[in-house]
Amino acid sequence: MPVHRVWKNCYQWGGSGKVYCGPGARQKAERQGRAAYAHGYRGHAAEEERRDHMEIRIPDMPMWEQIGGDMDPAQYGGTIAKSDGDALELLKIQPVREYVGDAEAADVGFPFWTREAYYTLEDLDPENEDVKDALRSIGMTLDELSEDAEGRKAAGERGYTPEQRALVIAEALLDYGVADEGPAGWSSDIYGDSEVKWWRGGVETLADRLHEEDEDFRREVLGEEDEEDEEEDEEDEEEYEDDEYGED
Repeated sequence: MPVHRVWKNCYQWGGSGKVYCGPGARQKAERQGRAAYAHGYRGHAAEEERRDHMEIRIPDMPMWEQIGGDMDPAQYGGTIAKSDGDALELLKIQPVREYVGDAEAADVGFPFWTREAYYTLEDLDPENEDVKDALRSIGMTLDELSEDAEGRKAAGERGYTPEQRALVIAEALLDYGVADEGPAGWSSDIYGDSEVKWWRGGVETLADRLHEEDEDFRREVLGEEDEEDEEEDEEDEEEYEDDEYGED
């Protein structure tokens, strides 16, 4: 599982390891990876799982849709995806405070990192070593992924359609680190005008869904007052001056 740069001098092992920032950050992330292997992570050395041929199909998703993460992506992160039927485009929203805490987030200076990826059907091929390792990193075998949705439904167990398999593999690859740094900054900086079909709350633009974290970040991390607080302060000051000097 590769160590990748999250932002400037911040590094992470895979997609779920701790984000380290500052001097020695890459070395710390690499040590975490070595420790994972020492405690049983199998990686490329794992024996190949037995599997049947499985069909994988890029879903038709012309609009961004949430496919992973939390019901509150502004605070805890989430993954959205869209496609044109030929390839999948993914964006992972990474709230800075969720990864490094308030103190280091203040040094970063803004609330959101992202990771982005673009996968064709070839990229999602289960024969690819990155796909095999990405699936293992989330605790899934190719045998499990190959189960047909209709065939398992009668038994009360989970199965996957060809489109669902594509999404599972794509999200696993993204979290595994087979991705690039995406736009970073405030909610308006990360495709803010794009409409997204969220798990909760229906369709809303990225900026509208994430803007509360902008405000919380400015107030709680950067120590700035929001516009409502400033207006209240101005009203209080005007009332004080009226009381002190009287109205004309």
